Amino acid sequence: STSDSLNFVLQHDLLITNLARTHRMRKALIQALLMWEYRQYNVLDPVADGLVLSYHENGVGLTKDSSTGPGQIFAKTSIEARNFCIQQQIITGPTKDPFNDSDLYQEWRKLYLDDIHNITTIPLVVIKAASDIFQPRPTLWYSQDQTRGVLARYNGTNDSALRYGQHVGFVYNVFEKYNTTLRAR
Repeated sequence: STSDSLNFVLQHDLLITNLARTHRMRKALIQALLMWEYRQYNVLDPVADGLVLSYHENGVGLTKDSSTGPGQIFAKTSIEARNFCIQQQIITGPTKDPFNDSDLYQEWRKLYLDDIHNITTIPLVVIKAASDIFQPRPTLWYSQDQTRGVLARYNGTNDSALRYGQHVGFVYNVFEKYNTTLRAR
């Protein structure tokens, strides 16, 4: 439900605050994506997760990757975002191959099993998304158009992703209004 999704975001407020400060981006950007994706969870998500588990654990099926966890992030997307951020010296760590089954499954399991890892990946995907659409890295001074652009790119590159950016943009605005009020105290 929407209230469950909001509660999940609020339960992770300290982590989200720290991520926003570390990456110098609006907290609302992370909050909006997390709430939206958590709210979209449905009966097909465990099926998709099961197909990935079946492929990697049992060698049955064709599904190597799926969006998973509270941020609904594909392992390939996570690896590419992490590699990009490592290359830009935003984070440290070893790079991985998004086309290597072992690397893919290792990252997918982290996203699937570890909510903290999943949430921590959201701003990295946003940073990579900005680069993908030739925008500067997200900042505290991002315009509405820039914000909608990275929100859309988080979801993909088609017309559906553009609508996604608009919808999640409304959630972003609510969080930003709330956060602005708190910052003024």
